[in-house]
Amino acid sequence: MQLVNLNLSHSKSKIYKVVDENFLENSFIVYNKVFGEVLYNPYCAGISLQNKMQKVGIEFSKLIKKLCFKDSVDKKTIIELVFLSGGLFYNLNYGFKKNFNFSLPQCFLGIARYHIPNTLGDYQAKIDYTNFEALLDNANILIGDTLATGATLSTGIEYLINYAQKENKSINSIVFVTLAGSKKGAIAFKNILKKYGLEKKSSIIFANQVFHLMENGTDLRFFGPDAIVSPEAEKETLKRYGENLGYNFKCAVFDWGTRCKNPLKHYVEFKKEVEKLLSATKSEHDKKILTKLIQKADKEAKAYLGKL
Repeated sequence: MQLVNLNLSHSKSKIYKVVDENFLENSFIVYNKVFGEVLYNPYCAGISLQNKMQKVGIEFSKLIKKLCFKDSVDKKTIIELVFLSGGLFYNLNYGFKKNFNFSLPQCFLGIARYHIPNTLGDYQAKIDYTNFEALLDNANILIGDTLATGATLSTGIEYLINYAQKENKSINSIVFVTLAGSKKGAIAFKNILKKYGLEKKSSIIFANQVFHLMENGTDLRFFGPDAIVSPEAEKETLKRYGENLGYNFKCAVFDWGTRCKNPLKHYVEFKKEVEKLLSATKSEHDKKILTKLIQKADKEAKAYLGKL
């Protein structure tokens, strides 16, 4: 595996190409402080997360144009496939409106993964709602979501392609952007695209790094054997967490769906997990960091529980 610095001028981001046979040819890691506002503040939910994610949508939209749509693309063929509910918060439509004065046509997929019994970290995904009326022929599909095992993404893409075929429509390319993605998920993404001959035209953009996926198929850690970390992300993680918590902090984004649609539940779950780490550590450095995270979560929860 090799990270190649693209040294693109006039960019606030540090852009790297991932050169690895397991990844798509068009695989990028992009370090940007806007992404870090979400990744390094895992307690935030509700309005604070929404505000941060609007900025994330703006940055991802710029990157899609810069890295994935270098040639002229007919605007009407660019369609967002929104995975409910976590994909809603990626705000790609908001980003395209702000950057390009263009409202993305949107398709919707109600999809959720479930754990396969008697396995440690294997998942499948179930679809219970679809709306594809915006889908046009020769579509260039945009998707934003968390990427752990890849079960949700692979199932959603296969459903989309099969639906398009039944409607005598074609998919030209798929662009996937993720704040928190794993190597295992990236491999699954490549495999499903390869099955349908879409791997050459499609792309994936990771925010700041590729995360290490734990054996439970859920937790995404900053550091670990499968992590691919940009130099800037490594420096920032060490500054924010230190090496030990970089390896052992439960998850960079926690349960993204819960965090997006149920802030109070996220605050409770977040505090519980951080308190567990706090009670187990003997490191004064780690105790200080974890205590601050709990205080910030409490502050947000208190504001959330206030009156209008």
